[in-house]
Amino acid sequence: MDDLSSLRKNFSSIIVAVGPHQLKALLPDTPLDYSYQPIYTCYLQYPEQVKLPFPMLGLADGLVQWVFDRGTLLGEKGRLACVISAQGDHQQMSMDEIAGRCHQELKMALGLPAPQWSRVIAEKRATITSSVGLKRPSIETSGVFLAGDYTDPEYPPTLEAAVRSGVRAASKIA
Repeated sequence: MDDLSSLRKNFSSIIVAVGPHQLKALLPDTPLDYSYQPIYTCYLQYPEQVKLPFPMLGLADGLVQWVFDRGTLLGEKGRLACVISAQGDHQQMSMDEIAGRCHQELKMALGLPAPQWSRVIAEKRATITSSVGLKRPSIETSGVFLAGDYTDPEYPPTLEAAVRSGVRAASKIA
């Protein structure tokens, strides 16, 4: 791409930290053939005194996998964030149905009152699908380094993998 070529003329190294679905526009010769998995986050606003026993809880046997106490973590008192990773039946539900289901699961697990409001955000290409033999792109090509969860050869595509890839790219340049 013209923009990347002009950067290469001015800098000895470049870190490209974009999602895999955005990479083709910058580096069209990078071989990528991924399918994607969604992540849904349901924000539930409860009264300010509502607080989880820990900043983060894992739940099992339901739709919700993780719950984050945004009051403890970010000062947003009474706000909980429920995370649902990967494909599933929830993709056929309306956002209101998802919010209702998240609240019901929290009510059963923690005895919470009704939320004041809710909002569901669906990131449809949040992460690549992990599979056996998943091919990762080369992280360096003549001074251009890739950083992103899809580049880490040892971890599945997670926040940890994204951080590791960024540190690895910066270390190679340093």
